[in-house]
Amino acid sequence: MRFSELSKKTKLTIIVYSLLGLMIAVFAVGVYLTQEDYKELLAKGVRAEASVVETYLEITGTRKNKTYNYYMDIAFFENLEKVKVQPKSDNVVDKVAAISEEAVANAKLGDYHSSRIRISQYSYQRFHKGDKVTVVYMKDKPEEAKLLNEVQ
Repeated sequence: MRFSELSKKTKLTIIVYSLLGLMIAVFAVGVYLTQEDYKELLAKGVRAEASVVETYLEITGTRKNKTYNYYMDIAFFENLEKVKVQPKSDNVVDKVAAISEEAVANAKLGDYHSSRIRISQYSYQRFHKGDKVTVVYMKDKPEEAKLLNEVQ
């Protein structure tokens, strides 16, 4: 039987199921690509401790059909390199000098970054202003940091 010979109801059913199948396929591809991005981020990404500056809830839509979006402003430093200075001898003066030199060498904070990231409802409820969180980002894109617990 040819498609043109089918009833309107049957044609509509075939079209609807075909579109539904296509939408599911597109959704599945999107999920797959996101998971691949997260795998790469976990494997090659840089981790940093960030401070939660603020959390936000954005409500959009109509009274009957609301959409909730959760955001977090974070701030962190990258390129933190800790220096360990060994004393020249067991002499107390050399040990104090080494501690002082180490403190001065480690006073550099690194490059400062801040950004607003989209988060889950769980993270919105769990973290608050002033909390410390671990973020992961690609070295060349620190502005696209993600919460580590959301990509694992």
